[in-house]
Amino acid sequence: MQVELNNMSDNELLSVIRQNKNGKSGRDAVSVLISRYLKLVLKRAHSFSDDYSDVEDLTQEGMLALYKAIDSFDPLNGAKFSSFADSCVSNRIKTVAAGIAKHKESRCVRTEDGEEIAVSDISPENICLEKENSRSIKKEIASLLAPQEIKVFELYLDGLSYKEISSKLDISEKSVDNAVFRIRRKLKTLLVP
Repeated sequence: MQVELNNMSDNELLSVIRQNKNGKSGRDAVSVLISRYLKLVLKRAHSFSDDYSDVEDLTQEGMLALYKAIDSFDPLNGAKFSSFADSCVSNRIKTVAAGIAKHKESRCVRTEDGEEIAVSDISPENICLEKENSRSIKKEIASLLAPQEIKVFELYLDGLSYKEISSKLDISEKSVDNAVFRIRRKLKTLLVP
């Protein structure tokens, strides 16, 4: 079924989602659409910030916007889903990035010389907890994936195309495609209860 879904157009996938919203095929169709637009979300998030933690936050917000776009898209309005999704993701990321920038500005104080200094409310304990949480997630993902899949996954998350991944790892594009398919299937076990 997954292979069939991969060959469908966005509108066909959206139709499957509408008809089987709570069914397996509907969830699978959502997964295919989300994987198709993951690079778009990553690209938009990176375009608004170079700070890794901000990019992570923006990516999460972009993924939520993409999910809402899938849920609210109406093909009868005449727009293409790709345009609608791009607009939803970009607007959400732009709004959140502006909020992050405003928050960072508000955390600055002016010294007697007129110099601005950032005031940080991040405690050493919070930093350690975040690092531990990140390590735990990475460890859980690593336990699910084979060594080759981990390499493919990291390069895919960096935004490389199948062709670029194929070249870097000296494997065929078909092997990359198969690895991404297996990765999606394995990671779905983490995401779907």
